[in-house]
Amino acid sequence: MAVVPFRRDHASVGLALRRAQKAWRRGNHRQAEELFEYALSFGVTDSRPYVQYASALLEQGWVDRATELLANAVEVEPGNPVPFVFLGLAHSDSGRQVEACAALQEAAKLAPGNLLPKSCLALVRMRSGQARQAAAGLLKEGVADNPRVRGRIMVEAEKSLRRRTRPPLFQNLIPAAADEQEHAAPDAGWSGRRSFREGLRAFREGRFRAARACFDAACEHKFNADEAMLYSAGARLGLGDYAGSADVLLAIPGKGTIRGVALFYAAVARCCTGDYPAARNLIDQAVEAGNVHDLEEYISYYRGLCLLDAGDELAARRTLADAAEIDPALLVQRLEEAAS
Repeated sequence: MAVVPFRRDHASVGLALRRAQKAWRRGNHRQAEELFEYALSFGVTDSRPYVQYASALLEQGWVDRATELLANAVEVEPGNPVPFVFLGLAHSDSGRQVEACAALQEAAKLAPGNLLPKSCLALVRMRSGQARQAAAGLLKEGVADNPRVRGRIMVEAEKSLRRRTRPPLFQNLIPAAADEQEHAAPDAGWSGRRSFREGLRAFREGRFRAARACFDAACEHKFNADEAMLYSAGARLGLGDYAGSADVLLAIPGKGTIRGVALFYAAVARCCTGDYPAARNLIDQAVEAGNVHDLEEYISYYRGLCLLDAGDELAARRTLADAAEIDPALLVQRLEEAAS
């Protein structure tokens, strides 16, 4: 093989590994595998090449070869907790939770102050049907700052919440609902401007029934109609009228500046009704329409839910990890919901 035309020494191994990692990041997995195998052919006595290669394979779902590599890494450095952590992940990803627990407990023994083995053990518990207890433990102990593990935990939290028919996270996108008394409809003498202004006040206070009535009145007066429709849909979302919210949002004309935001919120509403294929299409349209940069973490979050629903757990894991990387509070909120 001629991919690394240098002498077979330590420098060549390091160069091969660096090139392998770069090739993997570029998506050239075949070249990366060749370079990883080339480096390992020297019979290295350091566990890092095994772990780096295995970690890359795990992110593609190639568990069998990853497990073999990590078993070698453990043999090479039995006193290093890192190979045990990734061996535990490999076992867990393949459904061998007992073996995963044993490897991760060994890692925790070798590094008692490290959060990573503890977070992975919590992941194993979630996958073993103990989502509530594991989520509570993660909230108490904290979650390791490892995007791959966070993505896996996020996936398991969402699976657990869906089994319990809990809605996806959307409360961050609108104000908290208030205990709302019966409200009077907007006065017939109110102008469109006043209806809109009173609607904004009610919406910000979480009085969604009043807000909906006011914004609908503003629409009738044709005052800030597109924005009034957007807020009216937000009020419906807050009231749990997800289908009605989506209908209003999709009725907003396609050439306005808020089109991208409207499409995104329509995707949120479709997720809340369980129509994930429609939501995924709407998310793509929202990104194409633009003006959704401030919603980046939520776009990743909802796209991850759509991928999870479609059965593409590997992609969902990566996308949800991106969401948690942008805003770590998202993972905490879902764990709080899963623990309740």
